Amino acid sequence: QYSICLSREENEIHETGCLKGRVTQGWEKLIADTQLPVADFDFYLCGSPQIIESLRKELLDKGVSKERIYSEKFS
Repeated sequence: QYSICLSREENEIHETGCLKGRVTQGWEKLIADTQLPVADFDFYLCGSPQIIESLRKELLDKGVSKERIYSEKFS
């Protein structure tokens, strides 16, 4: 199972389960809804280097292992 969260999407999303808004709010909602520990999830991040590093740090601080965080940086 996966969830998509887009931070700046302006058009309506028709994808089932797609969240809009700040990515951290999206994963907080997902984790709360599933009631699973955050360390049980894999995270796939895509964005600018600054955003990726900020999100990576937040996930590490929440107990997610670095092996469960995947990313693609673009500028």
